[in-house]
Amino acid sequence: VEDEIVEDEIVEDEIVEDVEDRIRYIPVVLDEDGEEILEIFMEEAREILDSLDEVITLWQGDPSNKDHVALMQRNLHTLKGGARLSEINLLGDLSHHLETIYEGVVEGRRDVSESLFQLSLEARDTFTTMVNEVDEHRRITPPLEFIALLEKEIGEAITINYPDIEVTSPVDMAVSS
Repeated sequence: VEDEIVEDEIVEDEIVEDVEDRIRYIPVVLDEDGEEILEIFMEEAREILDSLDEVITLWQGDPSNKDHVALMQRNLHTLKGGARLSEINLLGDLSHHLETIYEGVVEGRRDVSESLFQLSLEARDTFTTMVNEVDEHRRITPPLEFIALLEKEIGEAITINYPDIEVTSPVDMAVSS
């Protein structure tokens, strides 16, 4: 009986490790055509992120200029579409949430705030990290801190879908070391 308990604990530990690995990283698995699409997207994504960097700086200098926000919204719309086409859905989904925030600013439903500037800077850094990780390792580490900031800004939880796992809060995703 004691041997069975120990064996059950070992199997349970292996299952937990497998789930933790799947939560820590989202693999990007593509066929040959997908790899070609991804290669094109990587170049486009870097250009978009460079543009975002420039526009965020301009916007901070002139917070009432909605043209800057509209350009960021269009950039994120393009990033979202390319990410989804490249099967990098987490980047696409996070881009969509930020795009929606900017849409609210452009349409006058949302005010410009320091927290929105900080979120924009964090998004630029986070998206750059995600693009680099996909390019170098064909995986994405869910950006839990950024997701928490984004949730705070939009006032609702963001659901992240994994193969065979659905997580509805960054707290649920935190894996103790």
